[in-house]
Amino acid sequence: MSTENIPILTYLSITKHPDGNVALDKERLRFLRIKFAQSYQGNDLDDDHLRRQTIEQLFENLHIKKDVMSLDYVDLAMRERSDSDAEFEILEKFRGSVQYLEPITSPEKKKSKNPPSSLNQIDETKVKLVNDIICIIHKKSPQSEINDFISDFLFQQVQTSAQSKYVPLYDGSVYPLPHGTILDLFIRLQMIDRGTITFMRPRNQLSDIDADQTSKNTGRPSTQSLESFLRGICRIEDNGKFIEWFKALVEDENIHTYSYLTNLNQKEWDRIEKLPMNALKTIKFYVDREKQMVDEQKTKKNMNSNQRKEASYSKAEIRANLHMIKLYFIRQLEDQDGIETLPKLDAYCVEKAFDEMREEGYEDDGLLDEMKLFFQPLTITDDGLTIDSSLLIALNKEQLAEKRSLEDEITTLNDSLRNEENSLRQLNEQCDNAKEKRNQDYQQYKLDSSRNEN
Repeated sequence: MSTENIPILTYLSITKHPDGNVALDKERLRFLRIKFAQSYQGNDLDDDHLRRQTIEQLFENLHIKKDVMSLDYVDLAMRERSDSDAEFEILEKFRGSVQYLEPITSPEKKKSKNPPSSLNQIDETKVKLVNDIICIIHKKSPQSEINDFISDFLFQQVQTSAQSKYVPLYDGSVYPLPHGTILDLFIRLQMIDRGTITFMRPRNQLSDIDADQTSKNTGRPSTQSLESFLRGICRIEDNGKFIEWFKALVEDENIHTYSYLTNLNQKEWDRIEKLPMNALKTIKFYVDREKQMVDEQKTKKNMNSNQRKEASYSKAEIRANLHMIKLYFIRQLEDQDGIETLPKLDAYCVEKAFDEMREEGYEDDGLLDEMKLFFQPLTITDDGLTIDSSLLIALNKEQLAEKRSLEDEITTLNDSLRNEENSLRQLNEQCDNAKEKRNQDYQQYKLDSSRNEN
């Protein structure tokens, strides 16, 4: 009778307790690492291919399911130096990859002394690929540099797509994000880093709290009371946790008002023990977002009442800040197809910076130009310094043709020069002959004149 293979999460008995803590079977993990070390025989851990082969063979021997998730978990653990480090990495990955995973307990199971593992509720065959990204753009500045940054950079089509070039709209409406743009690739990369997200309730939207690219912007909970605030969050999240969260905050933590939550600092949030970590993270996200929106509304009112001008950022400062954002995006996406490198500095900003220094009265005795030359290499990428071999061949041919043309011209001019020199020499000889004849004629004239006088 064959033994059914089990997922690694079940093998290690990883369990999320009601208090939010996660634990695993340390002896199982230690046994797994010992077996791996025996099979690997001290080979280089950086050899990805050999490491994966060894893990797959280990899975066959221990009847562990060879799915992507199990391979990733064990591969992560085998690369650590100690059992404690391996345990820490696995638990961190588990917390990150099941942000919305919550244990389901039926009335019958609640009577059991041993709490059921949430892992038993996962049906890996029902994992659904979410491929569409909904995008809402909030643009708070009217500068053309911001518009260019969004349309020419964030929505730059770097990978082929069936969609035509997209012009972003800033009307607060929801639009599908075009595939293959830099912003699309960036968000997808953030979601890939989150791993598999498992829901215990049907969902038609996926919210990513960590990346703040969320569908939560489409709804706001009421802040009139703690009850309405929590009820609104649970309605938006569609998690059915209102009663549990409200009871934990009011009865266990003695928190009765929404304003109390807004005044908590990070240490006070961390001291709330009766709610799971994910619940606290979700509630704090909405609190922080509401506080930010209130501050923005106050700022807008002050600007309208005082008729305050736009923040006095120069064009160069805006472009420099946007360039830093570009560098961050490109750094995150550097392994993706179609992503080109950017120079460390914006050439326009470098030029304008020195112009501004001159306008502000700094003495310029040639030092500023020398300083500018120092920064210029940082405005060029390595790709910009690379010359295509075919271009080099074409330039070489062009140079040789020009050289031959110049040599022919030099030969022609030399011939012309020799002819002119010969003509000049002949003219000089004629001139000399004429002078000599003139002198002879003059002497004969004098002689004839003298004879006549006698």
